[in-house]
Amino acid sequence: MLEFAQTYAKEIVALLAPILTYASNRLSRGRAHQLAWGTRHQHVFVVQEPLLGNDGEQIAASQNVRTVSVVVHNQGKQPLTNVDLVLNYKPMYHNVWAPRVYEEQFDVDKRYTMKFASFAPNEWITIELLSINKDLPALVNLRSDQCVGKQMQISVRPSVNAWYARAVMGLALVGTFATAYGFLLLIQFLVVSTPVGPGR
Repeated sequence: MLEFAQTYAKEIVALLAPILTYASNRLSRGRAHQLAWGTRHQHVFVVQEPLLGNDGEQIAASQNVRTVSVVVHNQGKQPLTNVDLVLNYKPMYHNVWAPRVYEEQFDVDKRYTMKFASFAPNEWITIELLSINKDLPALVNLRSDQCVGKQMQISVRPSVNAWYARAVMGLALVGTFATAYGFLLLIQFLVVSTPVGPGR
């Protein structure tokens, strides 16, 4: 196998170079526009207050308050324009943080759309929804002019010291350079050891 690689090293390198270039371009384009959303938390509070009707008659002994927190994040390296967040219907109460200006729209089926003009690279917002004695609307679509949003998993993890994070990043960087250097040494070994002349 090693003899085969040494004999045809130049051809192998010539074949791999455009493939690696194409894969690198595809990966970089894929990260350019990336829109994601996820649920940070949701909860149902049982409030021990009776629910009364218009005539003052008790309908239920307690009430339910439902909350959910939805995070929308531009994970790409390019800005996104005309970001539409579509809910099944308009929630009873909602709040956007960090504060943003947006337009409200309704389609023919009364679905509720929050339309944001743009999202900067790595910008994210949190949309808090709250309802009393009613279900919360589901997020049915998230899109922009450049891409369609995908759901992401959000998990809670403990914070680490800054020195530890820097040390891990430094070791990862050293490992990346070491791998690239080893790959270059392998190519150099294969190319330099390639037989030349009519005896190939």
